[in-house]
Amino acid sequence: MAMVLDALASTIVSNMADVVKEKVVTVLGVKDELKKLQRRLESIKHVLHDAERKRIQSESVAGWVRELKDVMYDADDIIDLCRYEGGKLLEGQPSTSSDSSTVCCSRPRLFSCFTSIRFRHEIGDMIKKLNERLDEISRNMSGLNLVKSEPDTRITIVDTCQTSPIIDTSDIVGRGIERATDDLVGRIVNKDERKLQVLAITGMGGIGKTTLAKNIFNHTRVKSEFSTKIWVCISQNFSETSLLKEIIRGAGGDPCNLQTKAELEPRLKEAVSGKTFILVLDDVWRADVWAHLLRNPLQSGAAGSRVLVTTRDTNVAMQMGAAEHIHALEKLPPESGWELLCKSLYVTGEEEEMQSLRDVGGEIVDKCDGLPLAIKSIAGVLITKGRNRREWEKVLEKDAWSMGELPEDVRGALYLSYEDLPSNLKQCFLYCSLFPEDYLFDRAELVKYWAAEGFAETQNDYFLEPAEECLEELVRRNLIYKESDYQRYKMHDLLRSLAQFLSQDESFCGEAQKLATVSATAKLRRLTLTDKGGRLALTPQPLLSQRSLKVLFLRGSYSLGSDVFVGFPLLRVLSLANSGIENIPDAVGNLIHLRLLDLNRTRISSLPESIRNLTNLQVLNLARYFSLRSLPKGITSLCNLRIIEVETTYLSFVPSGMGRLERLNYFNGFVVGGEQGCSLEDLSPLGQLRALEIHNIKEAVVAQKGRHVLGNKRHLKELRLACTKPGESPPAEYSEGEIRRIQDVFEELAPPPCLEELRIHGYFGRQFPVWMMPPSLGFLLPHLTSLSLYRCRNVVQLPPLGLFPELRRLTIWYAEAVVSFGSEVYGSGSTQALFPKLESIYLFGMPNLQEWSFCRDEEITVFPNLMFLSVLECPRLKSLPGGLKGSPLKELFIRSCQSLERISHLPALRKLRVEGICPQLKNVEKLDSLERLTLKRWQRDFLPEGLLRLLQDRQLHQDDYFTLALHFSNDALFSKCVMGGEYWPIIQNIPRVQAKSFRRDLYLRYTKEPYQYETNNHPRVGEH
Repeated sequence: MAMVLDALASTIVSNMADVVKEKVVTVLGVKDELKKLQRRLESIKHVLHDAERKRIQSESVAGWVRELKDVMYDADDIIDLCRYEGGKLLEGQPSTSSDSSTVCCSRPRLFSCFTSIRFRHEIGDMIKKLNERLDEISRNMSGLNLVKSEPDTRITIVDTCQTSPIIDTSDIVGRGIERATDDLVGRIVNKDERKLQVLAITGMGGIGKTTLAKNIFNHTRVKSEFSTKIWVCISQNFSETSLLKEIIRGAGGDPCNLQTKAELEPRLKEAVSGKTFILVLDDVWRADVWAHLLRNPLQSGAAGSRVLVTTRDTNVAMQMGAAEHIHALEKLPPESGWELLCKSLYVTGEEEEMQSLRDVGGEIVDKCDGLPLAIKSIAGVLITKGRNRREWEKVLEKDAWSMGELPEDVRGALYLSYEDLPSNLKQCFLYCSLFPEDYLFDRAELVKYWAAEGFAETQNDYFLEPAEECLEELVRRNLIYKESDYQRYKMHDLLRSLAQFLSQDESFCGEAQKLATVSATAKLRRLTLTDKGGRLALTPQPLLSQRSLKVLFLRGSYSLGSDVFVGFPLLRVLSLANSGIENIPDAVGNLIHLRLLDLNRTRISSLPESIRNLTNLQVLNLARYFSLRSLPKGITSLCNLRIIEVETTYLSFVPSGMGRLERLNYFNGFVVGGEQGCSLEDLSPLGQLRALEIHNIKEAVVAQKGRHVLGNKRHLKELRLACTKPGESPPAEYSEGEIRRIQDVFEELAPPPCLEELRIHGYFGRQFPVWMMPPSLGFLLPHLTSLSLYRCRNVVQLPPLGLFPELRRLTIWYAEAVVSFGSEVYGSGSTQALFPKLESIYLFGMPNLQEWSFCRDEEITVFPNLMFLSVLECPRLKSLPGGLKGSPLKELFIRSCQSLERISHLPALRKLRVEGICPQLKNVEKLDSLERLTLKRWQRDFLPEGLLRLLQDRQLHQDDYFTLALHFSNDALFSKCVMGGEYWPIIQNIPRVQAKSFRRDLYLRYTKEPYQYETNNHPRVGEH
């Protein structure tokens, strides 16, 4: 992406103001030249906002901007160089700067070249030449008619309840989309068409094709008719193998390690065989994706399967076989456009106030030309203006509406929504052009990139918070949208096209072979190389000619040499995630400007000690780094590190000295023990931690009483305490001495009151520490929202969990010694509710749990917010607590509870899932709201009496949408459920039935009304 000019200048001026105060500048004798450079930048800073806007319209302004950016990039690099070499000169003493680039060095170098007169002269000469270049740029500015203005740096915090499930209902306006949905759903579920059928939604970009497709995909009738639902986005330059793998996974298959089209097509055929599926192919550009790739393997699906295509090109839809089933979307009429604008502005209850703005708002909607994307984008501008008529009129009057130099698709509202952004948000928006089309942004990934680039000023020593605010603001402005509940985000392809256009001189995202097509005037600063699934080797040219690169993303199986670490000395962000790289050379130590190094999912087994030179490094991602077992000693020199990620990397050794990393916010791989390894004392200086995982606590040394190594972590939100190393299996037994020691060590690990998530793994003490028990528990962890206890196998008594006032999620796995849940779990006190905010409970692998009793005090409410309960592999548990009838429980999952006799009196329950062996289940009743019953992995040849009675009772409810899903491992039981079988008199009265037997791949699909009966066991068509 292109750095936004005024934002870049502000950052460099701020950094320069800091560096001129540091000792290194005085030692180097360059303070006067740096101050001169600072003054020159400040003198032109006020016209940069106007220059950034006018560069699109004027080539002369664009050339001036390019020259100025070159100077500013060079100035920023010189600041880094001063700090790095000056840090070595000052023998590792930190500067007084509060900037994020605090000076620290790896070791004294008394004979550094920086001490020579020659080197001082060189650095001084570099700064002097920058001043001369800047003087010339300032003189050339006079003929450009640039207007002074102050850049907008605000972040507008709007109080909204923005949520984004798969379908955002705020997008659904007018009767048009309702009629279109009803029409297409009717065609999709129509069983008159027995063969695989293709339907299409067509229309121009931004008109709402994806919104309509999502509305159909999530429709109740579609959910009930199709056992398999798959959604894939298809970019213009899609990878055939990646697409095949995605559809295979969506169909419940596993592509394993297959890498070729020839291998994957049969696997897709196998994955959909016999299944009634609906597949949405969103944003198709070429018909060959159907004719040459998907059509043949998808024919193996069951009769009635459907493919729904969205495309801008009607010819593509026709070539894919949808000629008789094409729905062409039309632009929104003015009334529906106004309705969408109001819904996008969250104005429930403000209808009268909005009505007073109807005239000016209507004119704004008219300028959006009936395109929903444009209306939602302009709503993102208006939401920052309040209900101020004059501010809305200013939006209407902006000349950004008529910026003719832009590509036609992104003119008007889309560009205006960008132009209205503060400069730091513009940079975040443009950064998204570095990712492929239809890319799913991981929230944590994106904000780390922005933070490492310095797009949001760090406050209160929390590295990510400002970047997270930027993401939320872009979501509020409808420039990025949340794709699901799993912290994944997307950018519409038209908005991405806008970002690519605005950053084309400085950034590129595409295949390596297309790099040569980049404009000759472009000096790339940020580059993403992608491939289409094969292993590609980087060629020296034209990549290695781009020596000005600041950011390099390699996305694909590239085979890398050391060139990447030698050829790009100015890199600040380097992502080799999931690439083919197998070792990191010592040359990585030359990348002294590096802020972020991402080696996620690589096969590297070690890091070189030269990593100690990366003293500007802030983010180090070693997650899923399966061969790495230890961190180098040099990592303790990286005093600017904020984040070290080692998730599912099986570290066994972390060097002592980690306490030097005082700015660390996140570390999920602190391993205790080993010769010259870490001790708990290394944690004491790390007062800025937000998230921490401590492993191998069993080897920690017990200190004198009174040590609380976590007590000063006043920002700590997430804590995991694991007694073993990552991936290590615990021994069968522990000695009494080991048990006493682990109990003593855990007493020293009392977390601070601010903690929100606590996970304890492999604790083998017989009792939990005092800080988890009364009276400490009530006040020590008042903000705890999630508690997970894994493999705490010796503990007999659980803490009084009911007293946690904010607890929302409770997970207990393999608590093998726990016999009962009774009063000790609920706790006692003056509270009016126990587990007052608990929403979900997960119990798993508790072989001795026999009794779950309920609180006997009828005046105390228990589980008032419980929505989900999972009880798995508790073979001795006979019943669930009767008091659950007062909870709003909506979903219950039971598996392999061989002694369970009763599931009853759950009036709010909508989904019941029973898996494995539950032969004693005799009473399943009073489930008045039940909508779906799923039986899975059922190995017996009969259904439990209680479930049969429940199915008979459902006939009285007159519920047309009740669904029974059966997944058997026993063919004999399957035969009892088909027409003519023992259970058919019951089955035939159920509105919808889906049954499978995996042993012979049998299936049954039955709908009572309208009548449908399909099976491959005893195929027959019954009379209705």
